[in-house]
Amino acid sequence: MQLGVQEGGFAISTAAMGLSVEQGFFVSIICRVREIIWIIIGIALMKVGNKRE
Repeated sequence: MQLGVQEGGFAISTAAMGLSVEQGFFVSIICRVREIIWIIIGIALMKVGNKRE
């Protein structure tokens, strides 16, 4: 649901700090990758927890 909003926010905020818009998109992509990694870790932990019960 936030697809594009986070990227736009990072682009605007980095531009306001005097950095390029491309750097803002790069930061937003890194944040998305980090979110996906944590989602995968959480799903893996839930599956491990269900096997013990």
